[in-house]
Amino acid sequence: MYYFKPEKTSLYSAIVQPEALPIKYGHAQEDLKKPLDTVFIIYEDTNGNGKLEEKEEDNNNIIDFSFEDQPEIASFRTKKGMGYFFKLINWDNRATSLIPYTFTVKELVTKDEDAGSIVKNNVPTKPRSVRFKSGKSSNNGYINMTNNNGDTDYYKLVQSRDGKRTIKLEVPFDIDGKVTVYNSNGKQIAMSDHYNNGDDEIFNVNVKKGIYYIKVEDSNGDASPLPYKLIIK
Repeated sequence: MYYFKPEKTSLYSAIVQPEALPIKYGHAQEDLKKPLDTVFIIYEDTNGNGKLEEKEEDNNNIIDFSFEDQPEIASFRTKKGMGYFFKLINWDNRATSLIPYTFTVKELVTKDEDAGSIVKNNVPTKPRSVRFKSGKSSNNGYINMTNNNGDTDYYKLVQSRDGKRTIKLEVPFDIDGKVTVYNSNGKQIAMSDHYNNGDDEIFNVNVKKGIYYIKVEDSNGDASPLPYKLIIK
């Protein structure tokens, strides 16, 4: 059981991440090394007194989407003055496991990196800039929560000569990344959406001298408290 009492009304995310078995437990009995299938339950401490009362136990949210060795994540809105209990269990609650886990509660990044940008015919007014160093560009960003959906981030690529670019999108485990490339007129010239949650998207695209816009999003319109990385070579 964990207890969290935020200092303000905001949007937070709770993450349970199973870790690797420590070397010191390598010779333990096999039934103690079984993988974790974590489940957690969020209870709202409505009066903020730090005690889980019977009537509050009915106001809960059960998080159980993943499988063995996979993380669980949930976002929730907090209210100043209220507290939140987290109950973590193994799906097979009869099994004892030496597999450790990390439990994190963090405030979501709600500021959109390209806030104020207006997109018309796939051309944004205020895209993020792509800057190269030693022939490589690396940009971190967030698929923020906006109006209960994940947002889209646009990047501006200025190509100085004809050539080929390799674009890679590294995503956290709860994002199904999608990358689309448009020319200066908003015409789509390339798109990658081949893999599932947590898998990187990587592809090559031939580009001529000019301006291009790269859109990053989640295929299902979801958001994440964890950052992605867009790499261009």
